[in-house]
Amino acid sequence: MTSSCTGRSGAEIQRAQVSLRALGARQVSFRVLSALLAIAFVTSGCATSRTGARGSRAKVDEPVLAELVVRPQISESDRAGGHFLAAVVARFDNDYVTATRETARAVAADPKVPRLRAELAELYVRSGELRRAREQAGALIAMQPEDIEARLFAARVDIALQSYTQAIAGYQQVLKMDSDNEEALVLLGALYNRVGQPEHAVEVLRRATSLSPESFIANFGLGKALAAAGQYDDALRSLRHAARLNASIAELHLYTGFVYDRLGLRKKAIDSFNRAIDFNPQLEQARRQIGTLEEDDPNLDAKLKKYEKLVDFAEDPLVTCAKIGLIDFQRGDYMRAITDFHIVLAARPSEDEIRYWLALAYDKVGDTDGTARELAAVSPQAPRYVDARLFLSSILEEKDDLNGAVDAVKQLLVSAPDNADGLRRLIALYREQKRYPEAIATAQRLVALDPTSDGYLYGLAWLYDESGEKEKSIATLKKVIEMNPKNADALNHLGYTWAERGENIDEAEKLIRRALELHPDNAAIIDSLAWVYYQRGNYAQSVRELEKATAAGGRDPVIVEHLGDVYLKVGRDVDADRSYRDAAARTEDPEQRRKLERKIHEIRSRWSGAKGAVAGEGR
Repeated sequence: MTSSCTGRSGAEIQRAQVSLRALGARQVSFRVLSALLAIAFVTSGCATSRTGARGSRAKVDEPVLAELVVRPQISESDRAGGHFLAAVVARFDNDYVTATRETARAVAADPKVPRLRAELAELYVRSGELRRAREQAGALIAMQPEDIEARLFAARVDIALQSYTQAIAGYQQVLKMDSDNEEALVLLGALYNRVGQPEHAVEVLRRATSLSPESFIANFGLGKALAAAGQYDDALRSLRHAARLNASIAELHLYTGFVYDRLGLRKKAIDSFNRAIDFNPQLEQARRQIGTLEEDDPNLDAKLKKYEKLVDFAEDPLVTCAKIGLIDFQRGDYMRAITDFHIVLAARPSEDEIRYWLALAYDKVGDTDGTARELAAVSPQAPRYVDARLFLSSILEEKDDLNGAVDAVKQLLVSAPDNADGLRRLIALYREQKRYPEAIATAQRLVALDPTSDGYLYGLAWLYDESGEKEKSIATLKKVIEMNPKNADALNHLGYTWAERGENIDEAEKLIRRALELHPDNAAIIDSLAWVYYQRGNYAQSVRELEKATAAGGRDPVIVEHLGDVYLKVGRDVDADRSYRDAAARTEDPEQRRKLERKIHEIRSRWSGAKGAVAGEGR
């Protein structure tokens, strides 16, 4: 097996190794550097183990680590290495408080290592300490003036701190070093627009669109800048082009509506506002504007002019930072996206949409603790709340916290008691825990929510069957078939239930054949028909049907076990033994595995007895 450091762990290891090399260049003692390289190696292994078993941590000789950071006779560079090592371990444990503290100590011990300052700046962003992050970024730029990424980071932090003049200067410097830097052009344009310089914004954003004609963010920003400059016809062209690139952004349609309104095209303005509401039903600004435009009021023009003064075409630079984060996410640069989103949230903690995307980014890098933390922080009023709770439930289930997964869905149902996705998710979790009374009660809520759904009713029948309430299951299956005579699952389920019990065999066959007419190649249905033949004693035909089922892809352990049963009936013990072993290897049900092992043992015992008898006769 080959190991690979992918996702969150791989990114962390790469950064750790860069910092280790930087410390090595500072002439860290051989003993300390060896220890640091060893932990990088150990954590590389940890990255692989985290993929298979979340929550495992890097192993470190803590007495040695303590000696590295407290012994008075070691150098400051050695001490910095020890603190950085502690920070690496803490990051793998998702303990960012300790990681921040130890990285700060590493910087204090050896302030001339640029990579340590970059690590500390990012950790400060994660903890919401933007001013400290900016201080570290400034020190890093002073040490490495050519570091464009450090300048971009510093400018994004300046935006979050509303230090717009400083941010503008930062982006201007970046563009002197790299005139085609799209991020700098787009954010500089947003900043010019924000500080009331739309003409400069238009100039910069035209450069951005000429470099990247298919950039949504550049075209959208240009459209808003042109509108702010009063160039409505040109603004409309840019906004339409942005819509061709991505028509699913409510804000785009909102501002297109504003431009149409300024051009006196009220019907088109209303259409644009309606599209904005389609993508974001909670966009009250669009609803109010529609209401104003649709009024039959002789003073409408005066009202519109008054309202126009409230329309702000100036781009919010922090919103643009969030869009940059989304672009980083879409490009697969998840670690950078995480930093982008943390910068935005440090300034505006209530931005639930960004918090949801931050959770997605953490998930992409394999940081389940970070994912769960951000999902849990999404407020019940957020449009993404339902999605966040369902996602949180799946993350907690993956961490084997089934009770936490259940609680996450229950919290969702407090805010949205009739949410079908939440009810279905809760049923699945109860089933996994074999909490059948609660699963059945929840399924009954789902059926009451939509009594016309044969699918919901069939789910209830299945739960009755699993919980051992066979008669209730049969009665419910009959209702499902009455509601939808073409529900193949219900037809097969009822037919197989009767066949398994040896009851109503003729009626069972009719139901199963009706299901086969709907799905002729379905292995489970073919298996049911085979069981009808089995119950009638027609074992040869049962073998043929079951071999057909397995050939059709029916390698379900129950089907394979059935094939072994009929092989045994026709005297094909070797084939039966092979089928039982195949089913035992496939099943995840401990009870079925024990049953199969007993059947295998019985066959092997008969073989051993037969060999013994033959040997006795020979003597």
